[in-house]
Amino acid sequence: MFAPTIRHIEENLQILNELKTRLSDSINKLSALKQAAEKEGKKIAIQATPIEQKQVLTLELLEDVEPDTDLHFDQRVVDAKKNLDDIESQLAYLTDDDADTLGNHQQHIYYIANILMVVHADQVIRDEEMEVVRGVVKDLNASEEDLQTARELVESGNYYLHRVGSYSDQIRILEDMFRACFSDGNIDPKQKELIENFAGSMGIRQERMDQILEWLPERIIRD
Repeated sequence: MFAPTIRHIEENLQILNELKTRLSDSINKLSALKQAAEKEGKKIAIQATPIEQKQVLTLELLEDVEPDTDLHFDQRVVDAKKNLDDIESQLAYLTDDDADTLGNHQQHIYYIANILMVVHADQVIRDEEMEVVRGVVKDLNASEEDLQTARELVESGNYYLHRVGSYSDQIRILEDMFRACFSDGNIDPKQKELIENFAGSMGIRQERMDQILEWLPERIIRD
């Protein structure tokens, strides 16, 4: 009988998080490719449809996998890994540049989309939140067109929070998410859940998140 240990469960959680991150990355990349193709008057539906179908199948495979099982012998995980390899290969074929790296331009779009995704979690983007978003756009030296592209990605309904750049870049995104959501003096539970999920994908534990939540509002008021 398989008896998982705490360490085994933590390792499995990391494996599952990595697979889900790969899946969300592929969904974001495909959405960006479709938008870019549409603006250029190109059609990639024939190439995109099988990728989308495989993404849906992979999501279904990973949905019910529990971290207390033996992932090495779980056929759903094996199939999900194979699907992700195929998806990434097909995406590489659709792009002119290296599929494993994103240019600064695309990273800026994902960075902005992450902030928009979180502030829109309560279905309302307030003026104070949008002011923070525009500050982020300025800090990144991004353009109004980048902001609009990020909006379109989020409004498409197919965007997932995307880990961009180095670990320090991701920490900065996390801080900007908090700043935007706390800009009106409060944070919606749905916004908080999205931020915590993003932090969890980075390996930040709940105790650390609780500490940030305690001191961040006071810091924002001081700033």
